[in-house]
Amino acid sequence: MEYCPFCSGPLTKPARICPHCNKAIELNIYQSVFSPGESTDPNKKARRKLWFAEHARFILPGLFLVLGLIIGVVFMFGYATLHFQFKENRYEAEIAKLNQNLDQAGGQTQVVRDSLNSQIASQDSIIQILAEQKNLMRQVIAFTRRMANNSTITPGTTNEADYFRRNFRYLERQYNTQHDNLSQTEYLPENLPNLETMPALLE
Repeated sequence: MEYCPFCSGPLTKPARICPHCNKAIELNIYQSVFSPGESTDPNKKARRKLWFAEHARFILPGLFLVLGLIIGVVFMFGYATLHFQFKENRYEAEIAKLNQNLDQAGGQTQVVRDSLNSQIASQDSIIQILAEQKNLMRQVIAFTRRMANNSTITPGTTNEADYFRRNFRYLERQYNTQHDNLSQTEYLPENLPNLETMPALLE
């Protein structure tokens, strides 16, 4: 009969673990702890084997845990790298698409801007022509009123009539020129007004 070297419990059959103290039993390792012969020098290799056999139930799970952690970290790092690369490629594609849309929008905006600038320039030209016509009409009215209110002017005076006629015809030509310029724009001018406020002096 064999006995456990730790608790001296009887072993009914060969076993690797003692049923009494639950410690690993490997007699061949215990027998090789000391070198053969009468010497009591310990066999270091056998002692390492014995220590590993006693602590294997703690060491192996720890090793598997560390190995699993390493494999998990490597796997997660690889997955994160691929995922980041995929995201980066997708964002670059979206950025390129947005830049293309911005370029197209910029071209369309430039066309709209040019059209608006052209319309504004045309409107400014129309406003300027109308302002000049208004100024010429004011001069005609003021000149006619001055001539009518001047007590020294009589319809029968040839010099005064010629003076009025020359000045009025000049203002009339200027007004008609502005009317022709206005007709060439998008503005639809009304018919030419009758500027002859003193027909008797214009005959």
